[in-house]
Amino acid sequence: MSKASIADYTKALAINPKIASSLYVRGLAEQRMGRTVAAKIDYCAAKEIDARIGNNFARRYKGRLALKLVKGQLQSNSTKRLHGSSMPTPT
Repeated sequence: MSKASIADYTKALAINPKIASSLYVRGLAEQRMGRTVAAKIDYCAAKEIDARIGNNFARRYKGRLALKLVKGQLQSNSTKRLHGSSMPTPT
């Protein structure tokens, strides 16, 4: 997710500000960009519209998100090793 996706969700919310999933996903994008205050505002607004949004979203997408997270973690670890970051030494 990027600035462009945040802009897209913002445009969609300008048309219909009551779309809880758009608020929630924009919050996710904001969080990934390090904008925690903006993310919390979107999460809270989404929860006001649909109190179960986080649970519903997690159930619907947990398989895909978990796979992306695992792949991202694996790629991140591989990149660190390729670029010479030191591995922790066993004690």
